[in-house]
Amino acid sequence: MSVMFPTIFALGVKELGPNTKIGGSFIIMGIVGGAVLTPAMGLISQVFSSLAIAYLTPLFGYGVVAFYGFKGSRVSLPATHSMRSGGR
Repeated sequence: MSVMFPTIFALGVKELGPNTKIGGSFIIMGIVGGAVLTPAMGLISQVFSSLAIAYLTPLFGYGVVAFYGFKGSRVSLPATHSMRSGGR
């Protein structure tokens, strides 16, 4: 997935305007998920003695990413003054 990171980052901060810095920060902080979820997957596999159950951990992560891709990434444009006043 590291090959996709430049595209993910560029699309993630696209059209954020003044929020570009904070948006970029959130994307970079998301990298920590790989450092946290990997040991969690190992712990789950040991506790349940099943690697199949441990694979639910990254599945959950992919589910969050898919949700963001389909619903959470919608950019709502602010209404301009001319649109609110009926175009006058």
